[in-house]
Amino acid sequence: MMERLENRTGRIIPLMDRSVGNDAMAVGQAIRAARRESGLTQTQLGELVGLSDRTVREIEKGGGGSSLGAVSAAANALGLHIAAS
Repeated sequence: MMERLENRTGRIIPLMDRSVGNDAMAVGQAIRAARRESGLTQTQLGELVGLSDRTVREIEKGGGGSSLGAVSAAANALGLHIAAS
């Protein structure tokens, strides 16, 4: 099974390493890149999805302490979709 991220343009970001920490970092990096591409600050993204800017920072750092719901909300707001295949 290979996990991946796909953004609204169809670009797929494979998550090859099965360790949670590395996957969280890859997801966080993808969310940060998409947020910056969208021209949003961490505070603006947080307000958009009902998260604090601190939570958005944690997600982007890939610390793994954020809930799956928070990560999914941030990703979906930016047009990213987390999928397992």
